[in-house]
Amino acid sequence: PAEPVNMNEAFFQRPKTEEKHERILLSWRIIDSQTSESLGAYSYTLLTEDAARQYPDLASTHPDATDMLIAASAREAWKLISPTVVKERVRLAVPWFQPGAWRVRRGVAAARRGEWELAEQYWKKASQLASYNASAQHNLAVAHAAREDFVGAKQQLLKATGPLALRLPTETLFWLDQRHRRYCEAHGLGKPAEGWAFPEPIAEQSLVTATPVDMQDLPWWTAIPFTKPPEWTWQGWLRQAWVF
Repeated sequence: PAEPVNMNEAFFQRPKTEEKHERILLSWRIIDSQTSESLGAYSYTLLTEDAARQYPDLASTHPDATDMLIAASAREAWKLISPTVVKERVRLAVPWFQPGAWRVRRGVAAARRGEWELAEQYWKKASQLASYNASAQHNLAVAHAAREDFVGAKQQLLKATGPLALRLPTETLFWLDQRHRRYCEAHGLGKPAEGWAFPEPIAEQSLVTATPVDMQDLPWWTAIPFTKPPEWTWQGWLRQAWVF
């Protein structure tokens, strides 16, 4: 008779194709060849899953994970020395029942196709016919930002007010301010004359520990309400802010 087959052992003895998860760490340093001065340094870590998500064409053309990772790291390194264009998602106002809504929606459709000049023409026409159309003013501010005119974009966004501005995206001003900061930092322009719409982030401050007060060490007059401290003058005591 044939011996019984142990299905558990047969399963674990089968060869398995394991997916390789690798990473590569690259460090770059830019040095002036004449003065040997270090101008800057940059290091980053790239994972295989991140490379496949950022560059799907490499994942399809490079079956081996190591080859794909090397090709992706070359593209990441090229970004450091060449201008790059980064796509960002921004919310546009899409009105329905208000004057000029048809033109605003036509502009949104053109912007989604990448035709920002045509979209800006639609929004300008809508704002000229109905200056109180907050959606057109809002989208015009985003169009200014697409041309890297962040100062004009913030000024345009100030016009998006009134009752029709209730359903506008609330994060647009913060988005404009953050992109304006990055633009000034990249071009070494510094802080603009009008300042930022949002304050600079405050660095963490060290906590100060306070010694607990013993009730037995307090002076006698603190136990009696509305008692003037002995070292205070009557004028200063009467002028203090009373909190009840």
